[in-house]
Amino acid sequence: MDPRDVGFEVEQPVYRVHFWQHTGTGYAFPQRSGADLGPAVAHPSYASDEHRLQEARDVEEVLTWARAQAAGRVFVVYAEVREWTPAGERCGLLRLHGQDPDDAHSRPAPDRTATARSAPPGTDVDPASL
Repeated sequence: MDPRDVGFEVEQPVYRVHFWQHTGTGYAFPQRSGADLGPAVAHPSYASDEHRLQEARDVEEVLTWARAQAAGRVFVVYAEVREWTPAGERCGLLRLHGQDPDDAHSRPAPDRTATARSAPPGTDVDPASL
């Protein structure tokens, strides 16, 4: 890892927090089984409540705020990422915490908190190896 390959750093990023509330069983959709469509299945549905946070000191402050506001809801924290292209500026989201429960392709991420290892400075670490 070479610290000189960083093009910019955002001192005070803008965060987004999406709270998710399970609202029951939603629409049915076909699951893919090979090339054939499988039987329709019920899919849980969720409602989201989204917030944009500016001027937070750091992600810990955002997490503290989100936990206080959650009221039993699942939440996901993102940092906004800006991309400048010839066509103009675009906004993207970098997920920092949580998992979107409404993502049909989501799966629970393993909790790696207790098994995280540090690497010597200048070493790239494959997150899958943690």
